[in-house]
Amino acid sequence: MHKIEFGIDQLLKTTPAWKEKKLGLVTNAAACTAQGIPSRKALLEAGFNLVHLFSPEHGMMAQGADGKAMPHGMDPLTGLPITSLYGEQLAPSKAQLQALDLVLFDIPDAGLRFYTYL
Repeated sequence: MHKIEFGIDQLLKTTPAWKEKKLGLVTNAAACTAQGIPSRKALLEAGFNLVHLFSPEHGMMAQGADGKAMPHGMDPLTGLPITSLYGEQLAPSKAQLQALDLVLFDIPDAGLRFYTYL
């Protein structure tokens, strides 16, 4: 049987040159390592300079109703600010992007072209 690894697990095995850059992460609570650790927590624990989270439709906890705008907030797991990208704001603002060096995406999906999270 072949072993399947998540992208986050592959990333955590490396030490990229950009590890200390200011990182934003588009994610939700469903994104985790093969051990079930939320990706955002795993990145911080591995020393990545994660400074801002962006959540897709249904919010960071992936529990919001279909089509319902989700509020911005603070992530109780990491203490990082969360900007909802579903509602009034559909993309990071210019100021938010200027405060970051790199934006990572870790969004589990169903592998379907019409999947609503993206």
